[in-house]
Amino acid sequence: MAQPAGGHEHGWRVESSHPTSSGLVVYVRCGGCGMRRLDLQEHPLAVPAALSREIPVAGHALVCVPGRPVVSGCRDSPAAAS
Repeated sequence: MAQPAGGHEHGWRVESSHPTSSGLVVYVRCGGCGMRRLDLQEHPLAVPAALSREIPVAGHALVCVPGRPVVSGCRDSPAAAS
């Protein structure tokens, strides 16, 4: 589990999921702080890997996926520089 600078250890819970050509996309949320993240499980026996990173914004979390369209507030995406 990720350990952010604030010292909170996330406890990820699955909110929803759906199959894609790359594998199972899993939307997870931390039960402690409400932060969200997007994971990808490429094989049914594989452990899901983080596809995005979590970003807290005014008490909420935005999901930024490298190479995808910018979500408001996502500064690290290449499209954010334009």
